[in-house]
Amino acid sequence: MSVVVRSHPSLGEARFATLALEELVVDARRLHEAERRIFEAMVATERRKREWFAGRIAAHAALRSLGYEDVAVLRRDGGAPQLVGPRSERLHVAITHGKRLAAAVVADADGAWPHVGIDVVDAEDGARIDNIARRVLTPDELARAAKNPLHATLAWGAREAVAKATSTGMFVFALSQCWTVSVDEDEREVTTNLDGVRVVYDPLPDGGVLLLAGAARHALEHAQRAALG
Repeated sequence: MSVVVRSHPSLGEARFATLALEELVVDARRLHEAERRIFEAMVATERRKREWFAGRIAAHAALRSLGYEDVAVLRRDGGAPQLVGPRSERLHVAITHGKRLAAAVVADADGAWPHVGIDVVDAEDGARIDNIARRVLTPDELARAAKNPLHATLAWGAREAVAKATSTGMFVFALSQCWTVSVDEDEREVTTNLDGVRVVYDPLPDGGVLLLAGAARHALEHAQRAALG
């Protein structure tokens, strides 16, 4: 079971880790004790439990790459991951999974982009995005997507990643108040309308896309005020 940990120059010190689900060997002994209690008590399908486990393994790898060894990745009431352990208050983590991939990103409070989000858009999601595009994308996004379908995928995935980076949720903020302005396919960067937010992407071998978002503190505070109305 191979976990790949990487960084992206546009997101500074943040680290993200990916894990192929087909290679996953579920072994609860690899979890932190507090995580193991949650895992063993979960009432969910085997697939959902595998995804939850894989997300924690990816998060642990990203944490270790930043020098954090004994940090548990638990969950808040709403389901978002919560870090517990030495110096964990300095960290922000986000987890995602698709049909074939689990991934996590971690950033330190001292980093250039201390609040991070991540999203996997599977190749199979293209039809669903096409169906809702006219309801959720801007005219400019639709025009770019008409020339290159990748831009519709990036517009949707960027919103998901920003929702996690700002801890606001997709429907109360990102869906209506975040949109893509341009895409640099050479640098694999997406520019949004939000000041203090950076989005990058990585095409996946199976045709999907992995998106990462970083938010500065002022961008987080703006998003959370906006989400509260």
